[in-house]
Amino acid sequence: MFDQIHKMTQTLHGALDGLSARQRVISNNLANADTPGFKASEVEFEAQLQKGLAQARTQGGASLTGYLTHEKHLPLDGLPADSPISILQPQTSIRNDGNSVDLELEMTRMAQASVSYSAVSQMLAGRFSGIKYVIDEGGR
Repeated sequence: MFDQIHKMTQTLHGALDGLSARQRVISNNLANADTPGFKASEVEFEAQLQKGLAQARTQGGASLTGYLTHEKHLPLDGLPADSPISILQPQTSIRNDGNSVDLELEMTRMAQASVSYSAVSQMLAGRFSGIKYVIDEGGR
């Protein structure tokens, strides 16, 4: 039972790491919106997370194994090198100066990442609250 609680907590923690990485990359894109030749990056981790969760459900757990898809991807703080998070940099540009940052798209992505981060944080806090309740009430 404790193993399942630990695995789900790790999964939620991984989701928070991915969303945090997404927010950092979006912030970097926004900071370089006026830099000629800058190519916007984006973080992709949901597909790997969904794949890992589907495998975990069929195997009776919630552990994830992942990988970086390119050796030049940025290392992310607190994540192993085989993390399911990768940073992609499409080679398209939307402006004459070669910059590919679309401000409206980046702001939308930032809002989505913030809402998702808040939701996952609340889920994790709820799990810890439940564990705390069991510990507190178990001693009575």
